[in-house]
Amino acid sequence: MLPSAVREQWLVDEAQLGQRLNQDLQHGDRADFRLHLALLTDAVEEQPWFDPRQPAKAESRVWRSRFELPPATPLQGSEDDAEASVLNERLQQGGSMVDVRLWLALRSPPLLGIPPALEPAVYDNLSPLGRERWRSKLADQPRREDPLLMLPVLDALKEGVDAGLHWLS
Repeated sequence: MLPSAVREQWLVDEAQLGQRLNQDLQHGDRADFRLHLALLTDAVEEQPWFDPRQPAKAESRVWRSRFELPPATPLQGSEDDAEASVLNERLQQGGSMVDVRLWLALRSPPLLGIPPALEPAVYDNLSPLGRERWRSKLADQPRREDPLLMLPVLDALKEGVDAGLHWLS
């Protein structure tokens, strides 16, 4: 036992704690272990292993380049005019449909198209005059090319079927 003069300086001594420190270590109870050890000495707070853990810095690796993956497909967007022109060049140079389908599979279009300029519910609530104004406004804008729309028509032309029947159905 510690002499009474020293005991008055300490809140707790080893005899009063008994096996609490060992039990805390065995059960993995870090908070209780720290508390009981702090009752014995003030130097516990200076120990580096009792400081809060510093978060590890996340490494910024580009996994796509590491595994040589193609660029990510954009979630929303429009077809790039350069990609459509390359497809048109291949079709004009007499490339087969297998080449075109392979090219489209390798460079997949965005998952979502361009959102409509006017929501369908809003368009349904327009008056006939408002609908006609909206149609005339859209008619002034140039149409964009959609290569996926033309592939079945080109397949039908290749087989010798009249393409006009495709649009009538």
